[in-house]
Amino acid sequence: PGLSVMHCSNLCRRFSDFKAFCPNRVLVLHKLTRYEFERQRYRSRSHSELAKILAARGSSLDGLYYRYRVHRNSLDEITDVLRERRIEMRIKQIPDFSEGDIEWADTVISAGGDGNMLVSASKIRNGDKPLVGINTDPERSQGQLCVRRKQGSSIRDDLNMIFSGNFQWKFRHRIHVELTGCNAADSRSNPNFLPLLGLNEIFVGESDPSSTSYFEVSVDGSPRQKQKSSGMVVCTGSGSSAWAYNISRITEDQVNAILEMAGIRDVSGERAKKICDKYNQSLLYDASDPRMTYSIRDCIARGIFAVEKQCSFANRISIRSRCWNAKLVIDGNWFWTFNDGSVAELEINAANALRTIDLED
Repeated sequence: PGLSVMHCSNLCRRFSDFKAFCPNRVLVLHKLTRYEFERQRYRSRSHSELAKILAARGSSLDGLYYRYRVHRNSLDEITDVLRERRIEMRIKQIPDFSEGDIEWADTVISAGGDGNMLVSASKIRNGDKPLVGINTDPERSQGQLCVRRKQGSSIRDDLNMIFSGNFQWKFRHRIHVELTGCNAADSRSNPNFLPLLGLNEIFVGESDPSSTSYFEVSVDGSPRQKQKSSGMVVCTGSGSSAWAYNISRITEDQVNAILEMAGIRDVSGERAKKICDKYNQSLLYDASDPRMTYSIRDCIARGIFAVEKQCSFANRISIRSRCWNAKLVIDGNWFWTFNDGSVAELEINAANALRTIDLED
């Protein structure tokens, strides 16, 4: 079942009282940088030895250290603001944090990029606890899930704006997955209700990317359709600008080819660009939209596998696996076995929305 407009409006009213932002306990979750990872990996090697190892792989140790310092300076700026405001805090490096840390805090700050946000959000079960994403290296990370930095503003400026109440709550819907069937197993959890929610997307497909994925799919209660492909991605509004977008987007070359076949001359290329931009923009939608979008990768379209729509909106999706070595993957980080006979039921529940922040214009 989908979400009603009334349900969504009640959700907004329910959270309207949280405008005054005065956290007492903040958990700061910061990323593990590539520099730190390599230093841990080669603990016994000297600086010069590690530099040679990385150079042989096409990487620069000095470059990695510079990005590490950029991140650490941003992290220091965050913790300085919290100390000045006398806010109690815990600082943890991902992935070394627990549900107990989440329960202790009344607010979580993710210090990193989008990947850090996805991991930070994984242990927040509902919209009662804000997650504030701070992009600590905007020169190298777009940070779509993080607070949108204003032109010329510093992290200190942005945090002071937030603590002053000059922001808007942004509720990001997430996908709930119910997994059933004898070939849907994972020793870490109950195989029926997955313990994590998809903030960006859910992927189902064969583990070997060269193998064909075979599913029977029902969208919003429709009869199941057989489909073969390179896998299927189901995303939220938050994830509509990520993997799903790049699966379904079209290029100006493709539009030009179609126009030429239709006998339409577009010498300047303006018409192709306009069509391309309009279509690609239609793939994007707001994180607070309670719908999902499914995108079928490299869909085989012939005979009994003729799929009506390879990309569309949905409120509920049921996927039965006919695969032999497949996985169901949540946000690119967590996976479950999804083989022949397994069924995944995907839907969005407003109660699972993640509460994040947007700065006001």
